[in-house]
Amino acid sequence: MIAEKYVELNNNLISANLPTEKEIFEEFLLAEGISQQTQVHVEEDSSEEEEEVTISIQVGRQALETAKKFLEQREFTTEDDIRYMRDIIRRLNESVEKSKRQTLLTEYIVLLN
Repeated sequence: MIAEKYVELNNNLISANLPTEKEIFEEFLLAEGISQQTQVHVEEDSSEEEEEVTISIQVGRQALETAKKFLEQREFTTEDDIRYMRDIIRRLNESVEKSKRQTLLTEYIVLLN
């Protein structure tokens, strides 16, 4: 394999970001009809740079657990809502476990092709 091909391997890979806590709550509120989607046009000052805050997996998991407990304590919450939150937490845990495991040689070979 030539070096250029090796360097270009990552260009074709698809990556996905986990939704933020805000996005999860907005999606939940929209699904329940509690909130309506609105578009807000904000003029950004080009001189100010937005600082992106990275939330750790531990903080995100704790926020999801807290949201699940909150929903479990509310009368308006359905079993589907709780199941949805459990599913998100399960997918987060699976994602963390998958990222921890070592890539198999066969998976690496498939990436090369």
